Amino acid sequence: MIAADDQNHPALLRDEEIQTIFSGVGLSKDAKGRTMNWQPYLKASWELVMESEGKSQVFLDQELEAYLVHMMARNFRKTQFPPDIVCLEFSRAKTKDDYRDIGDSCLFVDAWDVKRARLVERQYYEKMGQIAYTRAAIATRPTDELFDRIARQFGLLSRVLRVLKPGVPHYAL
Repeated sequence: MIAADDQNHPALLRDEEIQTIFSGVGLSKDAKGRTMNWQPYLKASWELVMESEGKSQVFLDQELEAYLVHMMARNFRKTQFPPDIVCLEFSRAKTKDDYRDIGDSCLFVDAWDVKRARLVERQYYEKMGQIAYTRAAIATRPTDELFDRIARQFGLLSRVLRVLKPGVPHYAL
């Protein structure tokens, strides 16, 4: 069993506790300005992250776990990932959210091998994701500690997500 921190992983929550966690999450606007109810996406993402942690035996602390849940919910309907040459996206990035989006895309590609470029080394998306999250961390003052941790724990986060990809044997994690 692997843990991101030395804290014990909390017991899995019952369905009624899940509802309590997401009860404070209301309606908000999506990227196109439409009103969205994010609760179903958050609940589904939370269930997937819990399942992934169990299968991978990688248990994240609550802060990293919450980031994965929200990242998955934010990207549930996303169909566009960065181009094959991710490093070109950095020249267009100007805000913490821009760098976060690059990092999130790299995390998905690294974990699930979606739209992976053919002519780059295996660690390309991990390295680009770490750089993106580090840039997101330093894009604000004071430095955003969460993005700094995500950059350092990128491999663990990818490993947790990897078990969601169908056909990945557990020994390949």
